[in-house]
Order: sequence, then structure tokens, then C-alpha cells
Amino acid sequence: MAAYTYSAINAEGLMLDGEVHAPDLDAAREQLRIRGLLPEFLKELPASGEEGARTVFKKIKPKTLQIFSRQFATMIEAGLNVVSSLVILEEQTDDPYFALVIREIRADVEGGLLLSQALSRHPKIFTRLYVAMVEAGEAAGILDTVLDRVAYQIEKETQIKRRVKGAMMYPTMVMIFATLVLIGLLMFLVPVFVNIFAQLNGQLPTLTQWVVKASDQLRHHWFIIFPAFGGTIWGIRRFKKTEPGRQLWDRIKLKIPMKIGDVVLKVTMARFSRTLATLVAAGVDIIKALEITGQTAGNWVVEEALSQGLEGQSRPGHFRGVTTVVAKLFHLVLPDVAVFGAKDYQQAAVVRRMVRDLHFPVRIRVAPTRREPDGLAMSSRNRYLAGDLRRQALVVVQAIRVAQAQVRHGAGAAAGTLRRQLERVIARAPDARVDYIAFFDPETLAPLRRVQRGAHLALAVSVGKTRLIDNARL
Repeated sequence: MAAYTYSAINAEGLMLDGEVHAPDLDAAREQLRIRGLLPEFLKELPASGEEGARTVFKKIKPKTLQIFSRQFATMIEAGLNVVSSLVILEEQTDDPYFALVIREIRADVEGGLLLSQALSRHPKIFTRLYVAMVEAGEAAGILDTVLDRVAYQIEKETQIKRRVKGAMMYPTMVMIFATLVLIGLLMFLVPVFVNIFAQLNGQLPTLTQWVVKASDQLRHHWFIIFPAFGGTIWGIRRFKKTEPGRQLWDRIKLKIPMKIGDVVLKVTMARFSRTLATLVAAGVDIIKALEITGQTAGNWVVEEALSQGLEGQSRPGHFRGVTTVVAKLFHLVLPDVAVFGAKDYQQAAVVRRMVRDLHFPVRIRVAPTRREPDGLAMSSRNRYLAGDLRRQALVVVQAIRVAQAQVRHGAGAAAGTLRRQLERVIARAPDARVDYIAFFDPETLAPLRRVQRGAHLALAVSVGKTRLIDNARL
């Protein structure tokens, strides 16, 4: 149940300030009205587990969250309901901040929210992975099992972080010590040799001159250099928290020499594999599991590769619902063979991958697209194409034939060049608008930079108000 701060006038005309707890804003107003208060200001307070100024220095240790999850699982398994379990956990926790968070979660659950919804109001403490697993456990009726798996996941992540920190401790200390020694040499030892060189009246080598100049700058402008160095580090840390900065930093981390980049990649992939396995074991469908895993992988490069590998930018979230429906249908019907049309090739490929990953005993067949006499792919939407719009829609077929001719009669083509050529073909129809034109690998759905024979073309074109999709093997 959310907390609201208010300023209200009572029956005597006095201004009162305070807080009220209610499920939503309307319920908070109703509570004030019952008390005889006329609110002039009413605003929802952020949850204790949200990012904000009042929680910036408050953190929950992974060990605390692990113990909370394991004890929660034990009590649910023992037959206690969620509210009773939260009451006990609130009393037993030694962290006052975490006890406040648990109290707010309990109030939200008592107010009618699901446990997963109550946890999602505290994103600083409960990650999207945590919330998604609890949501799956609620839906499947295995909340105790899922909470135990969450505790195991937190334990393993903590172990990996500890090992990485331990491995990086020695090189970090060496770098710090080397930096301090270098500063000491430049500020105190080099000036001694400068006086000796001056007495000898000799010509110093270029490298030595650079060292002497660096020493002079550090000695005479240390009050500028040291603050500038500290400000640069602070600026870099702030920049890393922005989206462009995070993307740049994650790319750099994977390219650091001396095998450091390889270690970063291995840690990221270990987190990815364990998270995906945990989500699938908890009952989350494979597409949603990949989406959540991609967003929690810890490296933008990996996250971007996962988020764009299956769905593309034109229909985000579409295939998640498709796989959920198909998986439920397979459980009900128990088919030996399932046939999907090639007209929506991406959808058929995603279903095939779902069957493989979840080990469904089903053979997936992709039936060729059936076409009308003029070449247009059969669709219920075609009935909206009348007269001139029907003739304009044929630019979709013409674009596919142009792409096939270019690839089959040549050595391939750059994807960008071929895409622009198809856009010019489609532009011949005044009412046609390109939604997307994509060239991809037929197995992995990965986008291609160079289109060779065997590649797949998928395109979507809106003709008037009718959106047509089609695809073909090149």
C-alpha cells in the first residue's frame, strides 16, 4: 500500500500536514474526506526500495537478501501464508532499512497486490530477475521452490564477485603502488638529478627532457593537476552511469588487453547462463527468459545481442506471447507434428527454437507460402486491397523478385545497397510505405551485412492502411 504526504484544511480552517496509506490516489483522497479534511496537496511518496535522495546511502547486502529468500521459502513450504511470513521476517531481520522495506511489502500485499507487484515497487533491492522469478512461482504455484532458487542464484553471484575482486586485488595494488612511486620520483628524486645535469652542462636526451618537464609541471602545478585528476575520475564515473557512457565502457571492458577482456566476457557469460537456466527452471517461457537475461547480463554488448537476436525492432514483445500460447497448446494437444506457415518466417523460427530448448517431442514443419495468381501472398488482409491499392501492393512481389535476381545472378550484394534498391522499387507505388526490409540468417535470424545465396529476406510494407508482410529465400 503506497504512502501519500498531504497538506489539508480541517473543519476549523487549520492547515494540517501528514501521511496517509492507501492503495491509490483516489483512495487516499477518500480517507482524508472521511476524516473531514480537504486536501490542497497530495503526493505519493517513493517506496523505500526505490532509487532516490533519501535512499542513496542505504544498501542491502546480498547475504541479507539471500537469508530473506531462503527463510521466506522455508516458511511458505511449511504452510504459512505470505503475509504471516512477511510479519515474521520483518521481526527477525537485523537491518532497520530492510525491515522498513519488508513492512511496506507486507502492507502492499495486505492491500491487494500480488507479491511480485509489491516487490517490483522496490527496484533498488529486488531486481527484475528476482521479480520475474517470483511472478513465475506465483503463476505455477511453486513459490517456495522459486524463492529457494533465487537464494541459490544470489549465493552464486556473490561467489563470482568475490573471486573477481580477489583476482583483481593484486594488480590493483601493484598499479596503486607504481603510481605512488612514480609521483614520488617526479616530485623528489628527479629534481636532484636536474641539479646534477645542470652542473655538467650536458645535452640531455629527448626522453630525459620529457621526464624533467613532467617533474617541473608536477612540482609547480600540483594544486591544479591533482584536483584535475580527481575531477576526471569523478567525471568518468558519472559518464559511466549514463546510457552512452555505459555502452562505451562495456565495449572497452571487452577489449582490455592482457586477458582482462576475456575474463570480463567469461564472467558475463557465466552470469547469463546461470540466470537463463534459473528462469527456465522456474517456469518462465524461453522468450521472456531470454529478454530478462539479456537485460540483466551486466554488459551492454551482450544485452544488445540478445535483445535483437529474436524479435527485431518492429515488433518488440510480439513473440513472447506467441511462444506462451503455442507452449500451452502443445501441452494440451500433445502433437507429433506442428506445421507453421513460412509467411511469418521469424515466428516459425522462434517456435522451432522454443521446441528445441524446452525439449517438446514435436517435429516442426514450415509450409511454403501460398500465393495468389498475381504473386501476392495469401492473407485475410488482402480483401482490404481494392482497385488501385491491389495493383500497388504488387510492388512487394516485385521487390522480392528483384532481390532474388540480384543475389542469384551475382556474387552477392551489400545489405545496405540491396535494401535501398528494394526501397526504390516499392517507392513506385505512391501509397506504399516501407515498415522494414531485413536480410538475415535463416537459422539464427542474425542480420547480415552481405547478402549471399541462401540468405532470407523479410519485409513489411503498408499499402494504404493495410500492412502486408512477406519473405523469401534468396
